[in-house]
Amino acid sequence: MMFLPELLRGAGITIKVLLLSAVFAFLFAFIAGLGRVSRFWLVRFLMGTLVELFRGTSLLVQMFFFFFALP
Repeated sequence: MMFLPELLRGAGITIKVLLLSAVFAFLFAFIAGLGRVSRFWLVRFLMGTLVELFRGTSLLVQMFFFFFALP
């Protein structure tokens, strides 16, 4: 019972991180979706490549890439 305040504080932080990441993911997906239907071929090509790259790789590979390849 003495750890309950720490657990509740951690749960609050987890919920804040969840909501913030969901907002950023929605914005990123919305921009990528708008790019896929753009009139400009370069924007359409780049967004199509990005979307297919994320769809074509497994989540585990993406997590390894973001953990090890990015600074």
